Amino acid sequence: MTHLKIFVFVILISIILMVVGPLLNAVGRFLVIDDPIQHADIIHVISGPEYRTRYGIQLMQEGWADEIFFTGGWCEPLECYIGEFSRNLAVYEGVPPDLIAIDDSKISTTFEEVGLLKEYIEDKGKEVESVIVVTDPFHSRRAKWVYRQVFGDEITLIMAPVPYDQAGIPDRWWLSSEFAGMVFKEYIKNAYYYVRYEATSGRMRDLIAYFDRFN
Repeated sequence: MTHLKIFVFVILISIILMVVGPLLNAVGRFLVIDDPIQHADIIHVISGPEYRTRYGIQLMQEGWADEIFFTGGWCEPLECYIGEFSRNLAVYEGVPPDLIAIDDSKISTTFEEVGLLKEYIEDKGKEVESVIVVTDPFHSRRAKWVYRQVFGDEITLIMAPVPYDQAGIPDRWWLSSEFAGMVFKEYIKNAYYYVRYEATSGRMRDLIAYFDRFN
């Protein structure tokens, strides 16, 4: 009888995984925008885990852009400036220093980071028509939305999220509390960004901005 119960339990779990797994994978895939890679004027690596920096460097080494731009500001856990750290790593990996730009201004949102890129382009008087954006897979949809809010349609965006394996994301990410939580939070952040930057204005937008610190 015990063996029968175990057999039935295993069958039920298998059926659940076969049905629920593809649905959860689709939930994650919706957040991912991964464009065919093509040459661009500049790569912007959105600050975050070191694998983002390394993937941006990899794309530079492969010749996909003329320049790479790092942002991030001070990182308390690492006790360093992310932009400076990324530049040093890029130089160590063989990227010519004159092809690297950074802005370590304090930022708390993706919106602010993209704003730094726009300021850099405008201040330097550069003619930038295309940007490769490096970030996490699940962050790529929100990131693209932010770039469109900041730049409009004046530039070509090539979303190049770090591949799952290089970001340490398992195929069945939904079995990991870490990555399941990441996906859940990303949906919350997508909704927050819409309310914060598009659905509100004036005093209401200023009040909602208080929650940027939790982004």
